[in-house]
Amino acid sequence: MPTIQTSSQRACPLSAVFIRAPRFVALGPGVSVLARDAADPIAVAAPGLLATTLHPELGDDPHFHRIFVSDRIWSPLENAAVAQRSA
Repeated sequence: MPTIQTSSQRACPLSAVFIRAPRFVALGPGVSVLARDAADPIAVAAPGLLATTLHPELGDDPHFHRIFVSDRIWSPLENAAVAQRSA
């Protein structure tokens, strides 16, 4: 069963829906793995970015929706949009 790292750095079971799921073959610097299925990363994040190999919108697990609206993802996106409008 896939697991997700919680804010307390604890691995919790994750209900996931995969449809023709891609795979992460390499991760760059500054990218953190948020969830794994066995050893394979299935969700990663970097400042302002969230990428998954699953479809969180099709399941009833709220983890990714919470991550997206948290300061970790939303604030960098919002800051980038403000900076772009100001340029």
